[in-house]
Amino acid sequence: MSIQRPSNAVQAMIKEVTDVMVRHVGEGGITQVEVLAAFAILTGQALAMQDQRKMTPAQGMILIEQNIELGNFMMVETMLGKPQGRG
Repeated sequence: MSIQRPSNAVQAMIKEVTDVMVRHVGEGGITQVEVLAAFAILTGQALAMQDQRKMTPAQGMILIEQNIELGNFMMVETMLGKPQGRG
């Protein structure tokens, strides 16, 4: 498996989910640590839904690890584009 940027459709979904996350954190009801925990739960659920005839749990974990790295890289790119940093 190779790391590749998400398609436009996936990027649109990520933006929608991110907007919801930012709204909940911004309203003060959920902490950033709770957001991280929630996304870990969702990731575990998504992994459990995979067809193990097409992707083993080990392959799924590799995919998750690679995409966490990609997400970190993409966020750094975004933050570097904003003089004030995150926000």
